[in-house]
Amino acid sequence: MAGCDSPSGTLVQLIDPVTNDQSKFAYPCFDHRTLFDALDESGADWRYLKQNLGANLWFGPDSISHIRFGPTYANVATPSTAILSDVSSGKLAAVSWVIPTGAESDHPTIPDGSGPDWVARVVNAVGGSQYWKNTAIFFVWDDWGGFYDHVTPQQFNNYELGFRVPLIAISPYARTGYVSHVQHKFGSLLKFAETTLVPHRSVTRIGGPTTSPICSITHKHRRASPFEPFCHPRVPPQTRAHRIRTNRRLKVRVDAARIGR
Repeated sequence: MAGCDSPSGTLVQLIDPVTNDQSKFAYPCFDHRTLFDALDESGADWRYLKQNLGANLWFGPDSISHIRFGPTYANVATPSTAILSDVSSGKLAAVSWVIPTGAESDHPTIPDGSGPDWVARVVNAVGGSQYWKNTAIFFVWDDWGGFYDHVTPQQFNNYELGFRVPLIAISPYARTGYVSHVQHKFGSLLKFAETTLVPHRSVTRIGGPTTSPICSITHKHRRASPFEPFCHPRVPPQTRAHRIRTNRRLKVRVDAARIGR
């Protein structure tokens, strides 16, 4: 929980990607060029919607000094549900970051089962609006949650990459029932927005095996598919024992698939 609103004396550990030196610390208020800047320069509006402001989790704009203390911080708003009124009022920004609450996050030990319902509400709002025909929604988790994964992470420096995380792309141009096997990283989402909206103002650097933006999941030459509403009831949160049993069953299924080959 850190950012430019952090109390004086707050420090975060720095990692040198080349040498793996982790002996340095810094106050978590940095300054560098971001996608926010490229969008502003090109005239493309953006919104960052979050349940709570201040120094807390999942709050990138709070860590960039010229964003936090500049005029574009007005694009940062609360609560997260403002995305629903943005859509219904015809004021959806070109790029919107929508951050869930902890209870909606699916993070182990935190959620109350409302995550799928929250995602369905956002998707259904966009899908039933004028924006569906030209919108892409990327639904992603910030870490793998400690669950089993049979794929060894690829590494190209001392802290990247980690275990895989799921990514769901929702768009009228997405390939139906398609699973992409192209390697990407979180920066690929920024690169997609960059190449789509501000192609001549590149700020995202993607190294290692993830050099392409997320384009393999869409059809370039197809009509927009009609929207089919999402329906997902609230599900009860999992206990630790249930997660362990689920992981064990998953491992057995994966091992059986390997043997089947």
